[in-house]
Amino acid sequence: MPKHRISKDATFSEHCVNRFHEVHELYDGTMNEVHHLMYHTDISSNECFTFKQAMKQEDKMSFVEAMEKGINDHESRNHWYIVHRDTLPAKAKPIKAIWSFKRKRAPDGSLLKHKARMCAHGGMQQWGDSYWETYSPVVNMLTVRLILAIAKIHKLDSKAIDFVLAFPQADLEEDIWMDLPIGFQVDGQTEADSDRHYLLKLRSNLYGLKQASYNWYEKLKQSLINRNFKPSDIHEWAIVCHNLIGLYGTLS
Repeated sequence: MPKHRISKDATFSEHCVNRFHEVHELYDGTMNEVHHLMYHTDISSNECFTFKQAMKQEDKMSFVEAMEKGINDHESRNHWYIVHRDTLPAKAKPIKAIWSFKRKRAPDGSLLKHKARMCAHGGMQQWGDSYWETYSPVVNMLTVRLILAIAKIHKLDSKAIDFVLAFPQADLEEDIWMDLPIGFQVDGQTEADSDRHYLLKLRSNLYGLKQASYNWYEKLKQSLINRNFKPSDIHEWAIVCHNLIGLYGTLS
């Protein structure tokens, strides 16, 4: 713990500020605290919208363009194919497609872009039919800080990678059908006729699915293993403990 010198005549407030700096100081002398200027950032319009809400905004056409881009990104990567409703198995039920909109902003509040993400309605899935496993481990920020500290101390290069449409890169093992997203129709058909006669048969893992996180984790894990990375023993023990807890809960 850092120890800063302070005057013997310091006030109570000065002691509090000094202690705050000692607690939040990092090993390299920088501060792990939120800058007070962040409270001046305008976030009043940095919100998520449903389709109905987005279409009431003054910049709705920007959201429409984002929708078109999102659909084109999915179709160019063959994340689904269009099937006729008559081909739907007797006991299968299609799930709905949900649009999620957001104005993405920079830290200073300036607008970066309009984001439209098409998600599957995972709440309509049935366990044992359209999904099985949902668990996936998440990173602990203590681990991230430790890795960055080691990289700093040993002067190692570090990079951050952002995956574009990460979840849909994973394969989908279950058969899942989804209604066409609102606002789009099959070529040569009206939107009403498209909804009545056609469905999307998902090929890839889609945002919103119950197993989406699990599928993406398995995809990322296998890709890292193929590149000669090795999972840590602590991570493996965490998975074992999770499975044992789940088994105990089932037996009890």
